[in-house]
Amino acid sequence: MKKIHSNYSEKNFYFFNVNAVLIFLVILGHLLQPTAQNNEGLKSFINFLFLFIIPCFVFTTGYFSTKGVTLINTVSRFIAPVLVIQLFYYFLCYLLDVNLVLHPFPKSLVIPFYHLWYLLSLFFWAHVINVMNEKYLKAFIIFSFLLAIAAGCFNSIGFILSGSRTIYYFPFFLLGYHFKKKNLNVLLTPKRFQNYFYLLFGLIFFAGVSWCHTIPLGHLLGVVSYEKMGESKLTGMLIRSGLLIVNILIGIFFLKIIPSKKTFFTHFGGKTLSIYLFHFITFLLLLFFDVYNKIENIFLLCLILIVATVVSFWITSLPFFKKVIKKISSVARDLLKRIFIRHPIIRKPEFSTNNF
Repeated sequence: MKKIHSNYSEKNFYFFNVNAVLIFLVILGHLLQPTAQNNEGLKSFINFLFLFIIPCFVFTTGYFSTKGVTLINTVSRFIAPVLVIQLFYYFLCYLLDVNLVLHPFPKSLVIPFYHLWYLLSLFFWAHVINVMNEKYLKAFIIFSFLLAIAAGCFNSIGFILSGSRTIYYFPFFLLGYHFKKKNLNVLLTPKRFQNYFYLLFGLIFFAGVSWCHTIPLGHLLGVVSYEKMGESKLTGMLIRSGLLIVNILIGIFFLKIIPSKKTFFTHFGGKTLSIYLFHFITFLLLLFFDVYNKIENIFLLCLILIVATVVSFWITSLPFFKKVIKKISSVARDLLKRIFIRHPIIRKPEFSTNNF
């Protein structure tokens, strides 16, 4: 994303701020997650973060999405980075000999590495809105929520091609896509009311942390079927319906407390892709040095993980990582263009009067 200039509007600063805060919380949540196994308080905190982080991220992505993307563009922007960076992470796991559950080849080709599912989902979402009739967008949104609830009834919908998450978070993508720019003032909170929303979100946070540890991660992320979580279909659908509503409500309160003016962290909002894709290096290094087991004091461990989050947040935002992603996409785009030129059977046919 381009550098933020001084003449950028309040709306631009707002979304840069939203993305910067969200990506910081994503890193923090990922680095803290191993500590949740033995600490109920941290488990509640992490689960609370998952209630709104990804839904809000998907919402903002949908907000900036447009129709008309081509297959070459989506493959080069989403699929190529997933494949290349997935191979990089598998090699890094092998090199560091870290204890992670990795899928064997060739299954690993269709199951994204941990956080890389997001780009694969973006690929599918981009093409769905391409063929979607704008007149029935509201009906599509309702249908997407019903589909997200119903998907948990099928064991076959899971990690392969990030199917479960793609379906579960698709409603938030459509909500963002439907949310017109002229309606942005709904999210922007006047300064005189800002403190009230801080207070409300604080109350929601403390209330949520007190019960979030009881929510299975499978329900929070929509990754496994109800049967695999030991729930009946009816119970599972009711729980997921409730969580989707909670996702929306907490997401609204979170978006209301984000400042719309330029801040010290605003510029990080334009570098979220590189931060998201490469922050997992920090997690693997923490596993390699056995930080989670060697440090028994939970407060000291959390302090170290917060510092690691800040360092990872800053390092992965450096231009080098953005250039790597651009290079991957550029090479993939050039390669695909050559393939399309050499094999006209997979190109759109060029019609002339001789075709009729």
